Amino acid sequence: MADQSVTHQLENELNAPAVDILEAIARGFRAKADVKGKLAELYLFRELESARQKGIIDEVTWNDEDGKPDFEIAKNNKRIIIECKNVRSITEKTKNMHGDGWSKVEFQKTRNSKDPLNPTRGYSPSHFGVLAACLFNSTKRWEFRYILSSDLALRKDPPTLLEIYHKVHHAEGQKWTADLAAVLTQALQP
Repeated sequence: MADQSVTHQLENELNAPAVDILEAIARGFRAKADVKGKLAELYLFRELESARQKGIIDEVTWNDEDGKPDFEIAKNNKRIIIECKNVRSITEKTKNMHGDGWSKVEFQKTRNSKDPLNPTRGYSPSHFGVLAACLFNSTKRWEFRYILSSDLALRKDPPTLLEIYHKVHHAEGQKWTADLAAVLTQALQP
């Protein structure tokens, strides 16, 4: 059992008890969304760290800066970028659409590009190698489905950018997989 007399670093940093911090998060839609996003990254990092310990990859870097990818991994001097996104929450309006074992992930950058000639929030398939879609908002479990960026659909206009919304299949197939090792091996092929 954890020592209840030890305060968490965040309690000290915010000068507030954990119960108040959690209550503030519970009362804020954006705060909860931010926490879910960071929890998805934490659980993905743990899976990537496990892959590193098993020798599937040599290194993993978890970035937390604007303009940087969520994760960078390396194996034999080859680097792959991984983006982590939560699937959209199922609402009353969309509940019937998701009965066939899929969810929807919105895939665009949080902020517009700083390039004034290209002010887009869109990604091209070359921005990253693997998309990790966390299913929590749909299944209430911190589990992921993975896909290579090259297997995601492109927009009609411009055809160099990925579609904003993608169906995430919960079961194996449709190029989505729950097997992190398999998708990393595929992404790292020459």
